[in-house]
Amino acid sequence: MNEFLGLALLRRRERERERLLRIQLNRKRLRRIRDESDPFAVSDETFKSLYRLSIEMARGLVEELRPHMVEARRSTSIPVEIKVCDSEMIILNCFGRFGGSNHDSYIWNESKVKEVLMDVWTGGEQCWLLGDSGYPHQPWLQTPILHAPVGSPEANYTTLHVLARSVVERCIGLLKARFRCLLRHRVLEYSPLKAGRIVNACVVLHNMCLKGGLKDSNVLPEEPAEVNVPPEQLPGEQMPRMAVLQEARAVRRRIINRLHL
Repeated sequence: MNEFLGLALLRRRERERERLLRIQLNRKRLRRIRDESDPFAVSDETFKSLYRLSIEMARGLVEELRPHMVEARRSTSIPVEIKVCDSEMIILNCFGRFGGSNHDSYIWNESKVKEVLMDVWTGGEQCWLLGDSGYPHQPWLQTPILHAPVGSPEANYTTLHVLARSVVERCIGLLKARFRCLLRHRVLEYSPLKAGRIVNACVVLHNMCLKGGLKDSNVLPEEPAEVNVPPEQLPGEQMPRMAVLQEARAVRRRIINRLHL
């Protein structure tokens, strides 16, 4: 029995080695094709279908980035991102740093966007982002009201909140439709740092496409949304102080009252 188990284990390891070898050979083949071919030697329409950009936009991007190209370095950081977009689906911030097991609320508390909004709020300018129920309720980050009574001002607020926030869901869907390597069932077989850079590059190209007026007709159906859950309990020093939470609720009450007029 042990001999059969050992033989099966050896076969499994051999198949895995063969799989990794095929991947490595395929990468070398693709790199050779890339280095020996001219991607601009096609029509503009073909170029758009392949790279999502027009030839003119791609040439301009290459010239702009050329002085900043550096040797790739490897890292053990694991990329996950928080994306902030405006009403036109232009991505304003993409934060890739933490592993997928980290809760959204923890990543938010570590992000620079939170610090900027806090500074703006402290300076007397009232503005806020809209986040789902997975984020902490803060004066500068307004979240929906779960289980609000039907027909109540709170339910009206939540309906409008969800409607406005749906822009970011459409934005992420469009981003993944343009760059399908970002789809959930795809795997970026690169170091974590390089995978994070790929995500950031896709975000930049996505913004260029929107600002350049390029439409993508091949938008994929939305992937199943992850279930939103309230923020996890963080250590005491990371939890919002009661004064901040009370201020956040007061801000939300003012918004609800204004919408109810």
